[in-house]
Amino acid sequence: MKELIIEKEKLLSNIGIIKKKAKNARIIAVLKANGYGIGAVNLATILKSYGINFFAVATLEEAISLREEGIKEEILLLCSTSEESDIDNIIKYNITPTIGSIAVAAALNGALERLDQTINAHIEIDTGFGRYGFMPDEIDKIASVCDNFSNIKISGIYSHLSSSFLKKSYTNTQILEFTNIITKLKEQNIEIEMKHIANSNALFNYDESLFNAVRVGSAFLGRVLAKKTGLQNISYLQTDIKEIKWLPKGHNVGYGNAYVTKAPTRIAVINVGYSDGVCISRDKGLFRFIDKLRYIVNDIRLSKKSAPSFTLNGKKAYVIARANVSNIILDVTNIDCKVSDVCKINANPILIKSEIQRIFI
Repeated sequence: MKELIIEKEKLLSNIGIIKKKAKNARIIAVLKANGYGIGAVNLATILKSYGINFFAVATLEEAISLREEGIKEEILLLCSTSEESDIDNIIKYNITPTIGSIAVAAALNGALERLDQTINAHIEIDTGFGRYGFMPDEIDKIASVCDNFSNIKISGIYSHLSSSFLKKSYTNTQILEFTNIITKLKEQNIEIEMKHIANSNALFNYDESLFNAVRVGSAFLGRVLAKKTGLQNISYLQTDIKEIKWLPKGHNVGYGNAYVTKAPTRIAVINVGYSDGVCISRDKGLFRFIDKLRYIVNDIRLSKKSAPSFTLNGKKAYVIARANVSNIILDVTNIDCKVSDVCKINANPILIKSEIQRIFI
């Protein structure tokens, strides 16, 4: 048994906190990576019922999937593309495209002219992410897109923060750069309705990043680095114990013999591993001597601290050795448990493979 459990009551609490923090800014709900792993359609349906009806995704495939699942609300595609087939699908499925260059605008406008259609689009500015978007010194090109492509209505402008969870000075520089671009466009009598740069972490860390829209994704799941937000982690993976046994002192555990029991140890084996998306950050070099030494040190540390955390019958259990493809071994010497008892795992849902069922409770 493997299930990803999503606690709807905690999700609704997070939605309320996010709406209060966003104040009057419109919330753009980012549903990339299948709604950060909990299910994009389910998340969109819940958000709609609470007045959040503007969505964003990272790929065109994600946008098309939402449309085919019956999501009719506006969907912003957070990547800039001039590929002919992509543009055809953007128009066909009524997706709001990102324009990050003159070439994209020209290709999009040409396709729209041939179909005698218009479309809303957002302009992206590269204030320091180094991915999609116009450079800050390309004001004339941005103005040209706004003024000279009659089949495109520029309804929004945005940028991406690259370090809102880490580098305050750099984030402030990006916000200032974005503000300056908006000001320069106003000086050319170009006023774009929707402006957004804040992501989940910025929403809770940088009030100055709140223009009239914010993009929120991981915050719905309670997974932000900001402190004292009131947000709650809404999900956990659960599975059952398959085996319980005692190991003697000095017994090797796991591949590479990277862990040795220091005393008689009662273990529980659960059938999840890094093929399921659990503990995958620990999948590094295995058999080099230096790696073995590193893992011995790490596994000693894991006897006192582990991430993600594992809970059995209300008590925290710790990983010994390393996760492998399909199994994790837990130290349950001091935990009252038996085969078939349920283990709860605080794992990031975005990493949990899609074959595992998502259950809202």
